[in-house]
Amino acid sequence: MEGGRVTTEGHSDALAPVAESSPAPRPAQRQPTPNSRYNRWLPVFPALIVALVWEISANLFFPQFLPRPSRIVAAIPEVMTDPDFWGAAIDTTLAILEGIAIGLSLGVPVGLILGRYAPARWFSERYLHALNAMPVVAIIPLTTLWLGYSNTMRIFVTALSAFLPITIQMMDGTRKLPTEYLDVARSFLARDRQVWTGVAIPASMPFLISGVQIATGRAMVTGITSEMVAAIQGLGFWVIFEVRSFHHDQGFVGVLFIAALGISLWRTVKWATTRFVPWYRPSID
Repeated sequence: MEGGRVTTEGHSDALAPVAESSPAPRPAQRQPTPNSRYNRWLPVFPALIVALVWEISANLFFPQFLPRPSRIVAAIPEVMTDPDFWGAAIDTTLAILEGIAIGLSLGVPVGLILGRYAPARWFSERYLHALNAMPVVAIIPLTTLWLGYSNTMRIFVTALSAFLPITIQMMDGTRKLPTEYLDVARSFLARDRQVWTGVAIPASMPFLISGVQIATGRAMVTGITSEMVAAIQGLGFWVIFEVRSFHHDQGFVGVLFIAALGISLWRTVKWATTRFVPWYRPSID
C-alpha cells in the first residue's frame, strides 16, 4: 500500500480469471453393425424374392413337375411327423459328427508332426495335397468294395474328408510359426512338450479353425453323397427315395433340412471358437 492506495502489482496472476475447464468429450455414437436389428433381416429379402419368382414360374411353366414353395411349406408338417425321416436325420448327423471328430483327432497331431519335422513333410506333403485336390466322393465306389454298403464306409469317407484339410492347415500353421516364439520358449528352458502345447498349438489355432470350417462342409457333402450312392440309411437316401417316388415336395423339405444342418454345424464351430479360443478374432467378421 502506497499513500493509502492499494497496489496490485505482482498479483495480476492471482486476479486473472480462472481458465474454464474444457468440456468432457462426448462419447462416440455407436455405429450400426451387421448384427443390428434392421440389418439382421436383410438376408431374408433375397430369399423372399427368389421364392416369389419360383412360385410364379412353376405355376406358369411346370405346374405338374416342379415343386412350388407353397407346396413345400405345406409338406413340412407331414415330414416333421415322419419317424423314418427323423431316424434318417439322426443317422446322418451322428455319422458326420463321428467323421469330423475322427478327422480332428488324427489331423491335429499329424499336421503338427509334419509341420515341425521336415523329413516327414518332404515324404508325405505332395501326397496329402494330391488327395486333398481329389474329390473324396470319387472313391466311394471303391470303398464299398473294401468296407461294404455299411455305416463304416460312410464314416470312413467322412473322416477322410475332414482329415485332409485339417492336417494341411495345421501343417501350414506350424511351418509359419514365428521363430521369436521358439526363441522365447528356449530362453525359458521350455521342454518339448511345453513347446508343443504352449507355443505350437496356440500359434496354429487360426489355421486349425480354418481347417475345421472347411472340413465341416466337406464332411457333410461326402457323408450325404455316400448315402445316395451306396443306399445307406440316412438323409441322402431318404431324399433320393422320396424324389423317385414322385414326392418332390417332401424330398425338397429334406434338402432344406440338410441345409439347416449345415448352417447349424457352421454356427457350432463359431460358438466353439468364441467359447474356447476367446483371443481369436478374424480380420473380417
